[in-house]
Amino acid sequence: MLKAIRGGDDALALLTRATVAPGNTATSGWAAQLAHTAFGDYLGSLAGSAASQIMALGMTVPFIAANQYIAPTRNTAPATLPWVGESAPIPVRAFDFQGLLLKPKKMGAISVISRELAKRAGGQSAVRQMLHEDAELALDSAYFSDAAEDNVTHAGLLNGVTPIDGYAGGDLSAFQEDVGAILAVIGPRNSGRIVYVTGHYAAERISLKFPDFKGAVIGSPAVADATLIGIDAGSLVHSFGDFDVDASTDAVVHMNDDPLEIVADNGAVADPTRSVFQTDCVALRILGDVAFGARKPNAVAVVEGVTW
Repeated sequence: MLKAIRGGDDALALLTRATVAPGNTATSGWAAQLAHTAFGDYLGSLAGSAASQIMALGMTVPFIAANQYIAPTRNTAPATLPWVGESAPIPVRAFDFQGLLLKPKKMGAISVISRELAKRAGGQSAVRQMLHEDAELALDSAYFSDAAEDNVTHAGLLNGVTPIDGYAGGDLSAFQEDVGAILAVIGPRNSGRIVYVTGHYAAERISLKFPDFKGAVIGSPAVADATLIGIDAGSLVHSFGDFDVDASTDAVVHMNDDPLEIVADNGAVADPTRSVFQTDCVALRILGDVAFGARKPNAVAVVEGVTW
């Protein structure tokens, strides 16, 4: 009937509307395909982070909204598949699986700038860049830390790893001894993707003093120049959410680097607070969720007090 009436197509469009579900990572054809690009976007946004470079070499699993993911690990070394003759029975193999529980932890910060600064050439982009640089340092600091896990902080890769004393002498022999000590720990059953991490200056020093060294060396601002970390990157597993920068012109922010709730349960009001809407400002917020761990024992070793 609507089609027979002049102008009825507009009304028909209203009657035949269908509910559109929000995009999510599970629905194929809507947003699931976008999830596959998240890891590349994540690493690209933190290109200056040594941890992000190592993540590209390890196993990755989806970020789980339930705040935990059990990654499969193995206690037994890989073994070759047997050859099987035509029509012969295929051997049955059992595996001793263990579970590595990944619990993503969140890091983030907010920066508030005036609308005038945001509108100026490069104003907002400069703040975004600085927030990403802070995220790079924060990720490396957490990744190469020896801190234990708590309700807020993620355990670092060096947690529980006994440091090896650097070899004396300061020459090529000392460097070879330090690398050899690392390989004695992480070398057996390694994935073939071993990398070494040290400070930026020490990484350049290795390339100058020991140009024949073929190992992959990465510099990190979060690692001391007197420290050399060896990592079997292929034996690590990571789960993550994007480090996104969101902008708001409507938020109310407690302007403090140790913030409180705007209004606590007891009625106490945080001070100082700022309405970015009322003061014509822009609040830029960066958040990232990260979890990581080793799928096998002895995937990480560290030498402290190197002399070369």
